[in-house]
Amino acid sequence: MNIHQLSVNHDERQDRLLLRLNTQDLQEFRFWLTRRMTLRLMPAIEQSAKRLEAAQPGVAVTDAPSQQLLTELKRDAFLKKPTLPPLSKTAPPSGRWELNPCSSPMPT
Repeated sequence: MNIHQLSVNHDERQDRLLLRLNTQDLQEFRFWLTRRMTLRLMPAIEQSAKRLEAAQPGVAVTDAPSQQLLTELKRDAFLKKPTLPPLSKTAPPSGRWELNPCSSPMPT
């Protein structure tokens, strides 16, 4: 099955998403997604988008809103990466904290 068109619409009254897929074989599939289902699917969707973009840069998105979403996903992934190792809260084996003297004089 090759997807030809995909659309997502929100039904406020039912608080659900209608996901519609049209295939190149002229078939249509409709899925009603609850908030709970959507929240459980989002990590897999985000990872799939990242893999697709990594494998074929620029192919995953063609329009501005999609590009912005992908940029936000990349930014969020970048911000979640630890930048520094966590500080140790335990004392060194000697039991004392030591200060290393600075070789240059302090500015006055």
